[in-house]
Amino acid sequence: MTDPIEDAQDAIRQALRRLPRSPASGDFNRRLLDRLGRRKRHTARWQRLAAAALLVILAGGGIALTEKARRNRELERRRAALELRQQELRRDLAALRERAVRTPTLYLGSGSDLDLVLDLEPWMQQPLAVQPAAYNGSRP
Repeated sequence: MTDPIEDAQDAIRQALRRLPRSPASGDFNRRLLDRLGRRKRHTARWQRLAAAALLVILAGGGIALTEKARRNRELERRRAALELRQQELRRDLAALRERAVRTPTLYLGSGSDLDLVLDLEPWMQQPLAVQPAAYNGSRP
């Protein structure tokens, strides 16, 4: 069994072979070469334009990547500085907590230019001269 598509293609090929051939004109080669030369110049122009556009895109991308790398370095530097500052503040806070345990103080308030703090350490070492009237709900 034959394929109808192949049969149709064979019939078209045979019909094309039977067509009469006409000779080419005398200036056929010159016109063909001129047309090819124009296409080459036209193609070369587009190639130059495409190369220039690609160069601009690559340069812009390079600049953008350089700027991004600079920003990343700056952010990393700031992060390191913040981590260092955080460590310093943690050390200071630990020292303040240690001092607060050793030296009891009472914060009384502050004004616009001063803070009032009462250091209770001198009185912590003395025996109580006055006993409270009630201690845990019972009288002495």
